[in-house]
Amino acid sequence: TDEADAEERAWSASLVRWHPHESGSRLEPLLRVDETLGDSPVALVDARFLIALSKRNGRLDRRQGLPAEAFIDLASLRRMPAGGRFGDSLRVLCVSYPWLQPDHPDPQGTTLALLAAALEKFVNYTHKTSLRPCTYAVFLDFASLFQKDGAGERTGREALLFGRALAGLSELYSHPRTFILKITSLPEGYPIGFIFPKNVTANVAEYDDRGWCFCEAAMANLVKSSNKVVDLGKFSGSPVVVKTSSGTEHRADLVGLLEECKAGRGPPLSPAAFTELLETKSFTSKKADLDTVAGLYAAAFERQMSEAVQLFYRGLGWGNAEVGVLAQALRVAQALELLNLDGNAIGDAGAAALASALHEGTAPALKTIKLKGNPVASSPLSLEALTRAREGLEVEAG
Repeated sequence: TDEADAEERAWSASLVRWHPHESGSRLEPLLRVDETLGDSPVALVDARFLIALSKRNGRLDRRQGLPAEAFIDLASLRRMPAGGRFGDSLRVLCVSYPWLQPDHPDPQGTTLALLAAALEKFVNYTHKTSLRPCTYAVFLDFASLFQKDGAGERTGREALLFGRALAGLSELYSHPRTFILKITSLPEGYPIGFIFPKNVTANVAEYDDRGWCFCEAAMANLVKSSNKVVDLGKFSGSPVVVKTSSGTEHRADLVGLLEECKAGRGPPLSPAAFTELLETKSFTSKKADLDTVAGLYAAAFERQMSEAVQLFYRGLGWGNAEVGVLAQALRVAQALELLNLDGNAIGDAGAAALASALHEGTAPALKTIKLKGNPVASSPLSLEALTRAREGLEVEAG
């Protein structure tokens, strides 16, 4: 609802500046040039460069082959206005997508074309904090990280910077104020027309079944608002009906894209639960990547969940099972004061799981739980039990 959106925006408005605790300063170690090595671990790409490249049917090159004007440096990023529909995000977009060939993630430009169409909506959108169109800084691994050459090698300098970037990827994807653009669909007919080395078969696993994609999506699901996780597999480019305070509108801009491309999301997973699921996912090199991916997620989980003050998980269709998973994840939420679960499908068993966790000391700073629009909202006994689980806890259900 507009009222609920306004509440979330009011909380986040003061956070979208580059330097305060919740904002861009956390990303600076990845983006700052190391004077000794002469470059930064991560280079963010100018969205306008990607749009122009797609329009001329260009092919994305690895980071080492891109011109200097393809990138946005840290000084420029610091000066950029807030982004997103409401001016409640950093102007940073992280792309999560499946690689289509081992040597090049997008040899035919299908991923770039879809991404560029969406980026135009972001770049051209204006709001009261940014009255003119403004570009975004895009994290796209092939163009943002130092890649291997044709012989499968990186220089010593490139290897050092790549290692630093890899260790910090969890911050980019899990940061509460970055957008995640998920490209969840494979090209029609894939892998027909794509080229693979001898004895290498195409990875035809869907997005959710790929280890790296699963990790990136799971990190995005930790503490971000729902509108910052975008599923471009749903993007049509056509006008979309959007509800407003005065009725409905047909929108073909960023507002329409965010409405059409709402990404379904599960509850945050504990590192143990994540690793158990990760074992079932597809990797190009599972032996080499499994521990790395599990470590990235664990780092993101411990930092984001332990520092979150307010969590908004509204209107996600979560039921009792999802809340049981959430209750386990909240055991590290030492700073959490507000948990908003409005508009889900939580019943008595879900409320009982939350109450049990609170009895055991979970989320010691929690002051308010919101459960409006859930089945349990009409169950006084369950609401009373939840209230009794923590002295002074306010449960809002009506």
